[in-house]
Amino acid sequence: MIVFQLYCQGLSLNVILSPQMAAVTFFDQSSAPSRSPEYVLPFLKEHFLHWLSKDPKVEETWSPELQTLEGYSHWVWSVDLSQHDQLLASGSDDKTIKLWDPTAGAIKHTLEGHSDSILSVTFSQDGQRLASGSDDKTIKLWDPTTGVLKHTLEGHSDSILSVAFSQNGQLLASGSHDKTIKLWDPTAGALKHTLEGHFDWVRSVTFLQEPQLLASGSDDKTIKLWDPTTGALKHTLEGHSDSIRSVAFSQDGQLATGSDDETIKLWDPVNGTLKHTLEGHSDSVWSVTLSQDGQLLASGSRDRTIKLWDPTTGALKHTLEGHSDWVRSVAFSQAGQLLPSRQTHFENDCKWRQVSSANL
Repeated sequence: MIVFQLYCQGLSLNVILSPQMAAVTFFDQSSAPSRSPEYVLPFLKEHFLHWLSKDPKVEETWSPELQTLEGYSHWVWSVDLSQHDQLLASGSDDKTIKLWDPTAGAIKHTLEGHSDSILSVTFSQDGQRLASGSDDKTIKLWDPTTGVLKHTLEGHSDSILSVAFSQNGQLLASGSHDKTIKLWDPTAGALKHTLEGHFDWVRSVTFLQEPQLLASGSDDKTIKLWDPTTGALKHTLEGHSDSIRSVAFSQDGQLATGSDDETIKLWDPVNGTLKHTLEGHSDSVWSVTLSQDGQLLASGSRDRTIKLWDPTTGALKHTLEGHSDWVRSVAFSQAGQLLPSRQTHFENDCKWRQVSSANL
């Protein structure tokens, strides 16, 4: 229960808010009959507290946006959270990566070194490394605590669209405009495998720990599943009718894919079968991500919304609005409750959302 006092035109009131915000109660401390609670509420609403109303319970109309992080004057293409949500990384057209304190909303480091736009950023599972992929055809590996550059990986012949660490941190995958995926040893900075098989840009890559798989999504409208140890192709998944913008695994092995065909598809990666097709966006789906517990799927779209889905049933749970342009990147915190999202175009801000499944 929250209690505070208001003083207005000689009137002293105690305002009591219930924990669920289900009611607002006034107790008039004045002895004047004209100062009764029946008089006070309309008076304050008309003359003083224009925002005051009797609200429904929080779980019915929870406000999802918690914070907006500002600090860019250029498009922002990618966001990721470190272990225990201690740092938020964002990559931009201004050729920099910014590291934020996600709680305070303050910039901790600005990492400079790329000579062109940053299209993808990702933390290792232990939070000890940060990888960035750029239009300058390189991948850079950073110490996110100090902001020190550790390695620059060269080998792609075109822009790097996606980078991802394996769960044990022993491999780094990169997908490129050059139609290949490269697997790297991030400790030594050495190239281990080049995977060929896509016929167009590789826009997204992601790892599954058990069984060990690497998924890649391409403009050739297919998803390919690879053995990251040997580089062998395991499955080619077909079903989307346009470019694959994003691929994501959950910890329990679900695979989600987002496409320019405005749909999200959910797959069984072991046998390569389609489980659900999720429809609801009115434009390209640029980013998909699954919560750690696999209970929520989030999708960001060119239609300027984020949608939250039940990946088990394929049902739409909620639509989050608030961005003024395309939503390029979405990511869950490890707790599955905070969702940072990045939009491209003119208002380059990062919005935090409260999205635990209990609210839905």
